[in-house]
Amino acid sequence: MNLTALKSAQWTVSTRRDGEVLAVWSGEEGLSLGVLATPGDFEVSEFQGWLDDLLNVARETARVDTARRPIPALLHQALIGLLFSHAELWERAGGTYCSIALVATGSETAIG
Repeated sequence: MNLTALKSAQWTVSTRRDGEVLAVWSGEEGLSLGVLATPGDFEVSEFQGWLDDLLNVARETARVDTARRPIPALLHQALIGLLFSHAELWERAGGTYCSIALVATGSETAIG
């Protein structure tokens, strides 16, 4: 089994060269998003771009989200973006996909 891991200040990519699992992470300042997938239909750079876009949109929409709910607004907005990506992008192409959102603020820690 060959394992490759690339790290930077903003994302980490871990893959197995035999094609078993593709893991892509993006995050900064209290919000991290990740996708586990069967590789093939999309390039790593496509996943990174989508996750980076989702991070930005989740942050912007959470700033104006004043609704009361049992989860942080940032997590709620991130999950909406991930659910949309599953339904409209990833699962339409086939394959297996799993995503995760992690939020840590001054007073809250959440996972979805």
